[in-house]
Amino acid sequence: QYIFQIKSNESFAIVRELGFSNICIGLTGIVSLFMPHWRVVAAFTGGLYLGIAGLQHIVKGSLGFNESLAMISDIFVFFMMAWFCFMSY
Repeated sequence: QYIFQIKSNESFAIVRELGFSNICIGLTGIVSLFMPHWRVVAAFTGGLYLGIAGLQHIVKGSLGFNESLAMISDIFVFFMMAWFCFMSY
């Protein structure tokens, strides 16, 4: 509600789906700590997801504090994961 400024309860289904996506991508990253051959795939997937999310914040424009913070963290992690993928090859 705070980041997207959505006041209705109908948004909870979307938020729940996004939560599932975040859990799955995060779990892939955790598993990659024990299975090194998963690391590039986990970095690529998580970086792509957050890069697209960050781009959406930029395209939307007129950001409040919470959405600006989300955009900055999304873009930062995207560049870190892109750097990791680039350095892995």
